[in-house]
Amino acid sequence: MKKALLLISMVVGFSLLTVSVPAFAYNALQGADCVHAGNSAVCNRGNPSDPIAGSDGLLAHIGNIVSYIAGAAAVILIIVAGVRYITSGGDSNAISGAKNTLIGALIGLVIVALARVLITFVVNRL
Repeated sequence: MKKALLLISMVVGFSLLTVSVPAFAYNALQGADCVHAGNSAVCNRGNPSDPIAGSDGLLAHIGNIVSYIAGAAAVILIIVAGVRYITSGGDSNAISGAKNTLIGALIGLVIVALARVLITFVVNRL
């Protein structure tokens, strides 16, 4: 029970780290002359149609594929852990193994979710 509570508190804690807080700072780009300097680093906010780093580029597709595979593997491991738990027959070693498999799969799902957030953040910033 303590491990489950710890896992839930970690998930909630990590999710709070991804909440964006507005920074009421001075806008240095206000009034920038992007008409004459359209290719400068200040005016160029990234190209969403970039075939590598764009929102529909190679990095986003690879991230999606890896996330789907890892998510499917985690779901399969959760099902396997449930079957192992049900068929343990009261054996404490089998129950412990099933719980460890379940905890590992849930931790893997959390890591995949955080990786998706990180990939989305990086791709949108490029």
